[in-house]
Amino acid sequence: MEKGVTIKLFPRPACVAAAALLCLSSNLYAATPASGPILANTVWSQAQSPYEVTGDVFIQNGATLTVEPGVQVYFKAGTSLIVETGALKARGTATAPIVFTSAKDKSGGTPAPGDWGQVRFLPGTHDATTLMEHVQIKYGQGISIQSASPTLNYLTVANNLGPAISLDLQSSPTGVGNKATGNTVNGVVVPPGDIATSVAWKLKGIPYVVPQGIVSVGQSPILSGVSPTQIQQGEILDVTFTGTRLAGVESVTIGNPGVSATLLSGATATTIPMRLTASAEAALGPVTVEAQVTAGKVRLENAFSVIPPKPPIVVSSLNPSSIRRGETKTFQATGENLNGATVTTAAAGLSISNVQTTATQVTFAVTASSSAGLGAQTLTFTNAAVATGSATAQVTILNELPKVYTSPAPLAVPPDSIQRQFKIRLSAPDYVTHDFTVAAADPTVANVSPTSFSIPAGQTEATIGITGLKNGQTSLTISSSTLGTIMVPVYVTAEFGGVNIGYAPLVGVVVEQPPAEKTPTTITPLSAAQVGVVYGSYIQGTTPSALTVGTGPVSLVINGAGLAGATSVAITPSDGLTLGTLSVNPDGNSLSVPVTIAADAPTTMRQINVFAGSTRYLPANPRADRINVVLPTPVVEAVDPLSA
Repeated sequence: MEKGVTIKLFPRPACVAAAALLCLSSNLYAATPASGPILANTVWSQAQSPYEVTGDVFIQNGATLTVEPGVQVYFKAGTSLIVETGALKARGTATAPIVFTSAKDKSGGTPAPGDWGQVRFLPGTHDATTLMEHVQIKYGQGISIQSASPTLNYLTVANNLGPAISLDLQSSPTGVGNKATGNTVNGVVVPPGDIATSVAWKLKGIPYVVPQGIVSVGQSPILSGVSPTQIQQGEILDVTFTGTRLAGVESVTIGNPGVSATLLSGATATTIPMRLTASAEAALGPVTVEAQVTAGKVRLENAFSVIPPKPPIVVSSLNPSSIRRGETKTFQATGENLNGATVTTAAAGLSISNVQTTATQVTFAVTASSSAGLGAQTLTFTNAAVATGSATAQVTILNELPKVYTSPAPLAVPPDSIQRQFKIRLSAPDYVTHDFTVAAADPTVANVSPTSFSIPAGQTEATIGITGLKNGQTSLTISSSTLGTIMVPVYVTAEFGGVNIGYAPLVGVVVEQPPAEKTPTTITPLSAAQVGVVYGSYIQGTTPSALTVGTGPVSLVINGAGLAGATSVAITPSDGLTLGTLSVNPDGNSLSVPVTIAADAPTTMRQINVFAGSTRYLPANPRADRINVVLPTPVVEAVDPLSA
């Protein structure tokens, strides 16, 4: 008889045994909950395993989380283990691995990739003390490493949604014996970009994967822009691409078959000059450009656009057509496609401002300096936004307006009712005819004829008659709509009979300008009556023609020719007069000096002396260097007799 196993049956209810088994099963799956921050050193022990992560666990404050061999950690949906500032030390063994898995990875559960989050190492990770060894990472979303360098040995990363491990370009994890299986990507995924610092890729067992783009050691070349950004169908256009690390350009590819590119000389590390040629049939719209440079391939999406041909810009007229030196004037150009146009000029001494545009007109101001070039100057109109090319118009630069003066000045005639002639002169011939009117302030003292006259273009003078009627003082008002108004004193008295050049024609001796090498000749005034001698340089008259007692400082302008070398001015007699600093016009045709006339200054005729060193300038005629000091014109107030 064979020996067998003896089973003793106890008279106890079957339900007792079932309850015991149920109790055992409950103790087997009881879990220690975990969530929230870990702020001090903490141990997840085998004795309290398994752990169930119900919310994100953060390692902070420099703490270390130590996980003992054989510990199982179940993560609920959406939870992660994150090392922010501190260390994770999870060191299992080959026979007692540590398991990080889904909360569904239990008896009767159905785990799936992506059930939970990640094990994440952030920049605050203490690299030297962070170690995962013999750890299984399952049914989550893998491991993420950001600017950290943990040690990972003998990991098994399985059935995760996404890559087994992902890291940025600032991380240097190390480790051996690692495996990846059943993940979306069974590798260490590296993003495209530039590795700007020293890093090390030392994870072994799992391949590194660059799924897209380029990983550049050092700064990647960049193509950042192009100017201009539009090319018309049928146009040939030189453009400049800009960026960084563009040196050594080898080829350029244009993403529009209707546009070709030719590299031009002068490329640098930041610019690539190119000539684009667009056919008349080139497809309209944005165009992508790629270039191969020494540092790699660069690409610029929507670098420029192909647009339909633009109409030409047209300027058909310009009004007015001229401007004088020293003047600011408003101009209006008429044409087509002018809305948004700009106006420029290369002419020296011209400036343009206050540009306003419509589709058919451009209004703008031109200022001509005193040194602007005379003659026709070019204005250029462009409007790249809506029109092709440029249009031009000519503006003529004229000299300044001439000055008006009388010869002689002031005027002195006897009260003999005999008409005598004097000249109204321009300082220079002008391009246009100037019309004048002349009137005596007191026609009972003196009158003039004619009362209106013209100085034609190209001429410089007109002859007017003046008749002294009775002793006294008056003035002539000489007005022009183009040249303004001047006042000339008139003295009617027999005292001036011996000096007024109105009694006889001028006597003048003209001497040729001596050669430059000759030294200046000093001319001493004679005590006899003066004879007008013009010797290259001379005084022609003054503005104003009289000085009023008790005024000043008055800017006395002395007109003439060849005055550039003047160094001093004297007025004799000088009683009651104070002279300021001499200022000479650069053109040599005038100078000015401020004069203050005292309230008690004698009213008399004075002589003006202008010197270049010790050399005296002669007057153009015997009266050109004279000026009178006169009393103020009295003011007569009307009295209403009814108010008395």
